Amino acid sequence: MSDNDRWSRVRVALASQPNPRIIAKIDFRVEYLWTDPHHRKQTSIPATSYVDYVMTWVQNIIDDESIFPTKAGNQFPTNFPTLSKQIYRELLRVFAHIYYAHFTTILHLRSEPHFNSLFAHFLDFGREFGLLEFKDIKGTPAAPVCVGDLWEKWIEKGILER
Repeated sequence: MSDNDRWSRVRVALASQPNPRIIAKIDFRVEYLWTDPHHRKQTSIPATSYVDYVMTWVQNIIDDESIFPTKAGNQFPTNFPTLSKQIYRELLRVFAHIYYAHFTTILHLRSEPHFNSLFAHFLDFGREFGLLEFKDIKGTPAAPVCVGDLWEKWIEKGILER
């Protein structure tokens, strides 16, 4: 089963819930707001829309020859490192929401090992290439990120490096 198939199943579960938002939490609720790239206005939208917007935005960036050049001689833009970090932060929010709000669905689909492996590789790649900062993973005392504890456990077990 591909990751797209897994996400499709999770997406069906998302859609079956009454207007869920893109939320993750530890001791309190953290709602991620979508920022319209054209108007820079933050908006609370349903989780399925948020994830669709993120995936579409990422795909459009990857497909943009001026950002991700595929032809020899073309240069990456000067803001490429910043944009790459921004992409990673948005994808981390999607992971955090799925772990927080839909982990039961992941278990029900018997996809936990696959999802955990995907996320561990995502974190490791982000750490290796400086795409994630510690605050992105752990959050701050005022705004913790729910995957921070999981990240710490995986470091303790030797699954990830600090």
